[in-house]
Amino acid sequence: HQDVASRVANELGIDEVHASLLPEQKYEILTDLQKQNQVCFIGDGINDSPSIMKADTGIAMGSGTDNAIECSDIVLLNSNLTNLIQAYKIARKTVMITYENIIIAIGTVFLLLIGLFLNYIHMSSGMLIHEGSILVVIINAMRLLIMKGKKK
Repeated sequence: HQDVASRVANELGIDEVHASLLPEQKYEILTDLQKQNQVCFIGDGINDSPSIMKADTGIAMGSGTDNAIECSDIVLLNSNLTNLIQAYKIARKTVMITYENIIIAIGTVFLLLIGLFLNYIHMSSGMLIHEGSILVVIINAMRLLIMKGKKK
């Protein structure tokens, strides 16, 4: 509703507000906005699905329709917008840990290969070291579980 949207926008300092739109109107506005910036669209209904799919990041509320949930990139299970902050933090941390794990894995293989060719490492000890590095990568990835309890 326009009144609610205007009030929320006013509280958040948002200049431009569109409310009570048909699905085609939402899609057109989204397409126009994407010409200028990346766009995130949050919705919960079947008429939000085209815009959720079109958006650079589509977010569905967990209490929404199955169609909206299926089309989205992110689903907020309890339909609380404050969880977007937590989702963003988890995503950033996931990317950082992924890069770390790639460096650990490639670095280990590279060093083992050099050691093998220079006869510093035998095949059996190299395999043991490699398996150890896989455990390090798994344990490093498990740091994401620590974020599960944090809500800051």
